[in-house]
Amino acid sequence: MNLEQEQNFVYAWRYEGDETACKIGKSSVGSFWGRTGPARTTHYRDIEILGIQLCDSEAHANSQEKNLLGNFKRVRPDREWVYLNNEVWNWIKTYCMKNTPQLIDFDKNANYRVGEKGEERKKTEKARQRKNRAKEKLDAGEYEDALERFTGVIELRPNWADAYLYRGIARFNLDGANDFVLRDFDKAIELNPDLAEAYLYHGYFKEHKSQYGNAIADFDKAIQLKPDLVTAYIARGDVKHMYLEQHEDAITDYDVAIGLTPDDSSIYYQRGKAKIEMAQYQAAISDIDRFIGSNPNSAQPYFYRGVAKFNLNYRKEAKQDFHTAWQLTPENAILLRKKIDSYLS
Repeated sequence: MNLEQEQNFVYAWRYEGDETACKIGKSSVGSFWGRTGPARTTHYRDIEILGIQLCDSEAHANSQEKNLLGNFKRVRPDREWVYLNNEVWNWIKTYCMKNTPQLIDFDKNANYRVGEKGEERKKTEKARQRKNRAKEKLDAGEYEDALERFTGVIELRPNWADAYLYRGIARFNLDGANDFVLRDFDKAIELNPDLAEAYLYHGYFKEHKSQYGNAIADFDKAIQLKPDLVTAYIARGDVKHMYLEQHEDAITDYDVAIGLTPDDSSIYYQRGKAKIEMAQYQAAISDIDRFIGSNPNSAQPYFYRGVAKFNLNYRKEAKQDFHTAWQLTPENAILLRKKIDSYLS
């Protein structure tokens, strides 16, 4: 069977590496390429086809698409994007083509632009291979190598938004104050205004420049575009807590982040510190306990838990935490040592 000759189907695809959401739609083969065109031309990421359910007729495809979008939980009510949960995976497993030779070939072709052939297709494939190697370097923390490699990708495909995003991330890690960082994030947004991660890192840059209001606006935009982007809630909460003294609003952001990733103890720690500022000392102790349970050799959590206990008049327990914090604090952490000394005295 030649899949490209089939007339009607419903499909699920996601941006490669996205574990949270996929797009559901119905199509014939011809209109499928048009529907995925924006994803393939902006190259925010390569797209990955998760499954295709063949349908008997256009009416069958229309009905199935409507049922799926009605039954699955949507990321946004006005979009065809749904959360990639067990329900979706069960539908794919039960009803869809997956990992068949036809679908693998169909999937491969999905990442080329319409009409791209010959030398242009070879150029795209070369750029994709370079991008994969560059991303490996970025993930490994080899930022100088990653920067150079993403520059090579951009030379081949100057319209790939994610290449500018990743190059900007490499530059940010090398020198957060460099204006070339901002130019890369701006270019990524220009090429793909729906790229939530570009706004996230744009916000990180603004925070680094102490432009806290602008940073919040960027994090707001990232969350609007991708409501399940945990790092944006954490980043917005951190700015509100650490710089703007909006501790109650920060706790709300941390609450959302914890709801999305309940096993990340570092968010509990940040929320615990914000709760200390709100005089919610017992709740702060519970949050910081959770972090210490998985990070027993970090000094600062013991200090902040000691502060909460001190304010509850648990002086003996507070003193124990301050002593532990002192023992774990590096000698060059002068400010923290002074804080601990102040409480111990």
